[in-house]
Amino acid sequence: PPPRPLRKMGRDHTSEEARRNPSRVVAARALAGAANGLVVAVGLHPYDAALYRAWMRQRPFLSAKQWRNPWEGLSQTVVGRIYANALWIPLYDASLQSSHAFFGSSAASSWAA
Repeated sequence: PPPRPLRKMGRDHTSEEARRNPSRVVAARALAGAANGLVVAVGLHPYDAALYRAWMRQRPFLSAKQWRNPWEGLSQTVVGRIYANALWIPLYDASLQSSHAFFGSSAASSWAA
């Protein structure tokens, strides 16, 4: 038999997989958030650090002194972003489900989440 097509799990939370195994869906979305946090932390850290140093030391942002050690403090940034992003997606999904239950399936429920 031909392979079955992959089911797309949208934001409606009515897919069969979400009903059968909700903890797996939450874990997958938390993992996606953690991966997103890692990519964003590593990609933006040099700019974030330079901007912070420019503000703290009252120097121009593009000064060479701002960019001497761009990876200083990366571990703290990575841990914080991974933690925050891993929590964000499951919490957003839970609030979206609650708002759909309260407001119905309307634009107001998406805005309230």
